Amino acid sequence: MKKRKLLLSMLMATAVLSFSGCAATESLQNVSTDAEGEEAVEEEPAAEENGTEAKEGSDDEAQYYNADGTVEVITHSLTMPGEAGGEIVDFVTANYCEIEFEPEYASAHPELVKAVSDAMLKESDVKTEMAEYYEYAQEMVADSGDDFWGLPYCAEYGIEVLRWDDSMFVYRVSTYGWAGGAHGFGASTYYSFDVATGKQLDISDFIADSGELGDRIMDKLKKEYPDNEEIVNGEEYFSPLETIKSEIEDKTLDCAVYGDGLHVDFDQYEIASYAAGAFEVTLTAEDYGETMRDFCMPDGTGPLSQIVVYNNLEVEVIE
Repeated sequence: MKKRKLLLSMLMATAVLSFSGCAATESLQNVSTDAEGEEAVEEEPAAEENGTEAKEGSDDEAQYYNADGTVEVITHSLTMPGEAGGEIVDFVTANYCEIEFEPEYASAHPELVKAVSDAMLKESDVKTEMAEYYEYAQEMVADSGDDFWGLPYCAEYGIEVLRWDDSMFVYRVSTYGWAGGAHGFGASTYYSFDVATGKQLDISDFIADSGELGDRIMDKLKKEYPDNEEIVNGEEYFSPLETIKSEIEDKTLDCAVYGDGLHVDFDQYEIASYAAGAFEVTLTAEDYGETMRDFCMPDGTGPLSQIVVYNNLEVEVIE
């Protein structure tokens, strides 16, 4: 079950200036001149002091090659105002995201950059959706008079980077939309890419033998959500185990490998009722045994606060 996808653009000039400027500043700060006019280089802070984990050996060091903050997630916020009850109010709000890799990294990994770009929702698609919601909002205001409590309608998108090492680039797209119904609807989708080839990965790329995976996921769900009767009893209307096995077979299971194992998400309505909410479980090394493909683990991502920069831009008003 795949959801909407988001937009990536490469504003190379801006990225070059920002990243190069930071690097140059740091270099100058680490060089001083002693009393005799000779340059003295200050010692680099210990790994523990700057938030990174101390590593020994070339292999571990290679996994942290991109731990200096080399990818930026930019969120664009949009609004379409209108008149309701004698006031100008927001009829529709929305946002979309861009991902910018550091130019040097992007040049070295064109396949990855292209694959991530192709997976992104375009700005024009977001604005088209907003225009449709705007018409709904106009109808609601016309029907309700001054009672415009339901505004604004919304179409929200967000990105969280979860893994970035020599093997994989992984992020999660979260969406939420409301267009005047009884309630809005939220969803999330993992996107995983092979760094070397740019291939978008699915469950068949993570698990070599998925024959028992459905049962293992179901066991985890029952353990994590023991009070949810729809999960524990497997009510016929949703048939969670059947749904999970079908998604594994179709390679549409929403999952990703990062942190401590294989993370699997299920949205509202997917394996249980809307009221039951969304579900997430993690299968660790003990759960998947020897069936996890070698390139998936361990996760060699450096500290995320040093790898990823999140930038929220000012709201753009669409007339």
